[in-house]
Amino acid sequence: MDVAVETVSGPIKLPRVGSDNVDFLQRLNSAVFPVKYSFQFYKQILAGETIGRLAVLDPPFTASRAAMSSGSSAPECVGAIVARRQPYDFTQSYKGNFNTADSDDMYIYRSRLEFQHRCQNEMYVMTLGVLPQYRHLRIATTLLDRLISDFSQIYGIHQVSLHMQTNNSVALAFYLRYGFKIVKTVPGYYKNIDPPDAYILTLTL
Repeated sequence: MDVAVETVSGPIKLPRVGSDNVDFLQRLNSAVFPVKYSFQFYKQILAGETIGRLAVLDPPFTASRAAMSSGSSAPECVGAIVARRQPYDFTQSYKGNFNTADSDDMYIYRSRLEFQHRCQNEMYVMTLGVLPQYRHLRIATTLLDRLISDFSQIYGIHQVSLHMQTNNSVALAFYLRYGFKIVKTVPGYYKNIDPPDAYILTLTL
């Protein structure tokens, strides 16, 4: 279902990612991120294992100078977010290979939690990106707000977590303004980009 909201840039739709628009997400990720996401990443979205939303602007109805100067009359995907549900504190406490952890690993991890945390969930932000010319228009904030709302309604999450490259000062400033805190540094988390180190950030709800 499309969700229509207002941002600094004007009316925006936030449709769920599905088979009819997953190609928009693929193109946006290629334009925004330094790593290439595998077919498995998109397969998990289509299988319902992860949830994603797009930010779609319709240029004739937007006040964005970037949109008006593009000369395009077709709706444009300018941002996206993808996240998954996982056990509480899984991001900072799991001892195995986080990037290859699957539902079985999460089940085992959850069974070992203290009783009061076994039914608690967190939302892990896998990707959140906006095209450069559309940044500073609150689109990333709108996407994050919406997906936190989705996960809260569906899963009753208690926390949001993510990894981010330690030198990404722009993204770090955004997340700190939103209310996230740096809780851990993971040396060598990234394998094919420099620097390879990552921060873990969390937001308590």
